[in-house]
Amino acid sequence: MKPVSVAVLAALHALVAVDALAAPSCGEQVMSCTLRDGTKNLQVCLNGSDAVYRYGPPSGALELEITTPVRTVDYLPWPGIGRDIWETVTFANGAFRYEVMSGFSRPLGESDAAPSPTYGSIRITKEDAVIAELICDADSVEWGYGGGLFDAKTALGLCWEGHPIQAWEPCPNE
Repeated sequence: MKPVSVAVLAALHALVAVDALAAPSCGEQVMSCTLRDGTKNLQVCLNGSDAVYRYGPPSGALELEITTPVRTVDYLPWPGIGRDIWETVTFANGAFRYEVMSGFSRPLGESDAAPSPTYGSIRITKEDAVIAELICDADSVEWGYGGGLFDAKTALGLCWEGHPIQAWEPCPNE
């Protein structure tokens, strides 16, 4: 058997330690981006019957993870008007609320045929006062309109009631 150097053992230990700190997959990704010049990651996903919010550095332990049942998570789909297509999902953690928004601008015509970049942000409030708003780094947003939380809510028998109600309600029996 070959002797193993102390440096090799230290490097292997460091790799194991990093893997132990890395968060496990949170399920089907709904939206993700980097913030603060890539020093933070934001991720919203579906994990079974839960919606999950994750925030923290690209490697190492998460700074915040909030898990909320899909049935009760505050999800606002695009209302169907305006040039921008967007949606928000808000996670509560005590007096704090973390509203994640993602969207893109639709082309107006042939002269504006190039697709616009997808954008996103987090608005953090405490008792209805905005305490921070973080904008996703340019070109880092991964979000696909359609499916995701909308499909997860409808699979639970919920229907979106738009204006003036603006709420998820049990679907009427057909």
